Amino acid sequence: AFAIGSWNPITNFLDATTGLSFVGAGANKTIIDGLRAGNRLGRGLVLESSRSGNPADFSVISIAFQNFGDEAAYGNDVTCDRAVFRNNGGPNWDGGALYADGDLETSGCLFVGNRGWSGGAVASQYNWIDYGSTFIGNRAMRGYGGAAYVDKIVQLHGTVFQQNTAALGGGALWYGAANNWIHDLGVITLDRVIATGNVAEGGSG
Repeated sequence: AFAIGSWNPITNFLDATTGLSFVGAGANKTIIDGLRAGNRLGRGLVLESSRSGNPADFSVISIAFQNFGDEAAYGNDVTCDRAVFRNNGGPNWDGGALYADGDLETSGCLFVGNRGWSGGAVASQYNWIDYGSTFIGNRAMRGYGGAAYVDKIVQLHGTVFQQNTAALGGGALWYGAANNWIHDLGVITLDRVIATGNVAEGGSG
């Protein structure tokens, strides 16, 4: 299902005037692959609003993104349900698989082998809530949060973190609001969270 929007052939960005919903037939059937002739493309799905020039809201349901050289998906308020992100990202951007300039909500997603500066798999400038997603083998290559880097409120319910790595602190998760000299204090909720084998190479957590 698509809302009003158009593709910009110059920037290769989707110019979205309202929020969009991308619905696949299943993450094992609908796959967006960034690999072309042995080379990985840069960013994948990037939504910007023609009215403001700012990132736009969108949702992704039952789609897989793989092999993008930077973030596989980038927007403002982002919702992902039963999506899969594999082998995306690089050292130059936060959130190797998924970056939200606003709030991020994930549910039943799988993030495997993604890389970012901070937030190997996901990063959010504001709040993140997750229900039952799994993060395996993601890496923050230069910064914090092997699987996730979040600035404000974090609510995790049944989330699994396995073998994620951060170059600095937070092998699984870096919660930016802990640095209250930079950020406003927020709230973190951990409910039935499993974290095993996560490593912070140059810091705590």
